[in-house]
Amino acid sequence: MPKRPPFPSSPARPNASDQALERASLALRMQRPGEAERIAAEVLKANRGNVLAAQLLGQALLMQNRGAEAIAPLEKAARRSEDPAVETLLGAAFALTGRQDEAIAEFYEERVPAGVHSAVTFERWREGAERRDPTCLHLTREYLMQHAAAGITQEQ
Repeated sequence: MPKRPPFPSSPARPNASDQALERASLALRMQRPGEAERIAAEVLKANRGNVLAAQLLGQALLMQNRGAEAIAPLEKAARRSEDPAVETLLGAAFALTGRQDEAIAEFYEERVPAGVHSAVTFERWREGAERRDPTCLHLTREYLMQHAAAGITQEQ
């Protein structure tokens, strides 16, 4: 009887990295950022291109008030992902480290679609977006404060 080939990673059969990242995510939800950092870093050692591991590592570092260290993995994740949550975490890291200009840039990168690349396309997009939500491009103090404090836990 011939051997069966191994099953590829799938939602029904998560691989070791998937399982580790699930544990890292759980550690973050349980306010254990040190554990999440360790797990995500191990996954990144095995697979430097793992976007979720970079995101979880950055989030764990933010929760430990280590914004400067969080920037590199979050920038890596942002380059490889279209996920606005990654952009938000990166903006929080920039704000936490006093890089407000970059935090503001992240605010707009989260909102303005990638295909908008000129003044003409921006104005066309903006008109439609503001018809749907007149405040969609309003950067508020609360937004900046919320994202500056994103990595601060109750213990801090």
